[in-house]
Amino acid sequence: MEERVVIFHGFTREELDRVLRALKSALGRDVDLIPAVTTPTSLEWKVKDLIEELRKEHAYFKEKK
Repeated sequence: MEERVVIFHGFTREELDRVLRALKSALGRDVDLIPAVTTPTSLEWKVKDLIEELRKEHAYFKEKK
């Protein structure tokens, strides 16, 4: 399964919900989408470190399902 990480910044909750629905619809089931919203802490991280942390969190929560 192909993985995609999408990081959002400055979106309202309503905008975020609409964009996520559209992305999931456009990408289909063959893509493992990892959406994230920036935080004051994550804005200070290097992108590669942030993506690695998001992957770990995503795997953890997928396993918990």
